[in-house]
Amino acid sequence: MSRYAALLSNEFDEDGSSSSSSSSSSRNNKCHNGEQNAYPYQGGLEDLSSMRRDEEMVLESIYQQDFSCTGKRRYEIKIKPPDLSPKDIGASVTLSVKLVKGYPFVPPVVKFLNVVGLRDGELEILKKEVTKRAEECASQGQEMLYEIVIKIEEILLECNRSPQQQVMCKYLKMNFNG
Repeated sequence: MSRYAALLSNEFDEDGSSSSSSSSSSRNNKCHNGEQNAYPYQGGLEDLSSMRRDEEMVLESIYQQDFSCTGKRRYEIKIKPPDLSPKDIGASVTLSVKLVKGYPFVPPVVKFLNVVGLRDGELEILKKEVTKRAEECASQGQEMLYEIVIKIEEILLECNRSPQQQVMCKYLKMNFNG
């Protein structure tokens, strides 16, 4: 069993979970609360809180309204397949992330919320691929949230069935599964 088997969790602990804030400074306070955390990295000390703030700023600039800080070291990102028009998007998910002590040397705890358009088998593949990517990044001490989001986007694109295709499949099942 992988040492990262706890990566995917159904529950976060209940400390500090709150709603998203629109101001960057109060978001920064809510997510980081002045923490200073040093962890050995390539023979020196790396300020992990600074690394996490940088990663948060990058994600916020890329995903804008689809990114939110929901508490100290907790984020949610609404993810959909890239490069599709809104009318063709039939799969999406909200990635809920809690960064744990030692991140990025330890993978975050993740949950998938508001899963739309994925079959059970596809969701299991998504979970396995996210776990695998997080393990690869953690083994190198590499920030991984963007990497995880990109992996999810790729899988959503592969599994996407437009809303029109989904309606047609339901119609065919209802009329021809007798």
